[in-house]
Amino acid sequence: MTKRDPNRASDREIEDKESEAFVIGSVLLDPDCIADLDLSPEDFFYYEFRVIFNICLDMFQRGEPIDEKSVYDRMPADISASILPGVIARVPTSVHASYYASRVRECSVRRHLRDLSEDIRRMVYDNDTALASIFDIVTSTMESIRWPPLMSRFVIFRNGVELRSSPPLYSFDVIRPRDSHLERIRLTSAMLSDKRAFTREVREAISLEPMLPGQKDWGDFINFLVQSAQKEPAPESASHDQEVLYWFREWFRRGHDAETIDDLQTGYAIRDLGASQKDEWYFFQINRAMYWMKDRVKTSQQELWSILEPLGAKRDHSIRLKDDSRKLWGVRERVAFPKGREEEQMELLEEGEVDISFLTDWEETDE
Repeated sequence: MTKRDPNRASDREIEDKESEAFVIGSVLLDPDCIADLDLSPEDFFYYEFRVIFNICLDMFQRGEPIDEKSVYDRMPADISASILPGVIARVPTSVHASYYASRVRECSVRRHLRDLSEDIRRMVYDNDTALASIFDIVTSTMESIRWPPLMSRFVIFRNGVELRSSPPLYSFDVIRPRDSHLERIRLTSAMLSDKRAFTREVREAISLEPMLPGQKDWGDFINFLVQSAQKEPAPESASHDQEVLYWFREWFRRGHDAETIDDLQTGYAIRDLGASQKDEWYFFQINRAMYWMKDRVKTSQQELWSILEPLGAKRDHSIRLKDDSRKLWGVRERVAFPKGREEEQMELLEEGEVDISFLTDWEETDE
């Protein structure tokens, strides 16, 4: 995307310093109001407000008190110490914080749209840029722009537990402060370090795109979660379950696309994009997976199901392929490919293994 230039006239026009200052002052006066705002630090045009909001967001998610002194202690030296009392003095109440937050968000969206239009104009005149690439950029950018604003995307993580298996497993309560909605999520150590995988788990648990720290602060955020988690010994079965899951995923990595019933019987899988094109599933014949795994790990269908069921797996799900149908087991993409299908395919190529591409014609049935 085109880099923002504070000296450019169009950038100066799409900002609202008063609203940004009012939001910061409101949060300092009433820290709990941050849970009602659909804002990220990147929505702020002015550097000092962006940094201060990021500090407040981090403290809120950690459950630490937010006040003038605690924020000041974490401010970098290049921000004037007078800015905090200045914004507090200008804000008599936090009642209107949501209104001013919507103004900040609107300016941010307009800047994104302006930058996108400039990028499109540049790319369409560049014959070296494929149309598919242009559409991918437009689609991904539009998906990242939320409008109109939501009530709140803030979440809090509490009651963390680290199960000392090999590798370790983690679980946390995810809380939406606005309505006190709570769900328990379970994560592997690999998912903690992968922001996309972490975000996906939270989103699917609470049906909300969560407000989380940026990539720059992700390491500190994860370290805080891990350090605050209660350490518990793993049951004897935990390491074995991880081994079973590992080989189950390896079977997927080495598969091919299933286009016929014979392909399924050979041990290939069907990729189901789902109605939203985002909720991807993979369906397969369980006996073929068990046959592949039998020489690598000692397990059974019942044991494998006990491992996959908590991960949202399906079994005896009817899928029609061409002119025939089968009752198959199914798992979501994140279960089969924790790092993402494309990334794991690339790793497989680098390892010298066979390429995989789960692309097929399929149709669900009502059987």
